[in-house]
Amino acid sequence: MARNLDAELRGRPLEAFTFHDKGFVVSVGTRRGVADIAGITTGGRLAHLLEDAIEWEYRQSVRHLRGWDPVVG
Repeated sequence: MARNLDAELRGRPLEAFTFHDKGFVVSVGTRRGVADIAGITTGGRLAHLLEDAIEWEYRQSVRHLRGWDPVVG
């Protein structure tokens, strides 16, 4: 958390960390997956599509970083 780093450097009090579990999505094989998002669990092709969508969104969010290679190996 950047605010705590800044607070530490300035000798100010730190904010308490609270973990917020957003769930998980994993691919299992080439066309299947498992997902548990916001307490909703699903599997199969839908979960795999969710994983693909999350991966695409992540890649879009880091494209601006120097040295990013969008080619998947």
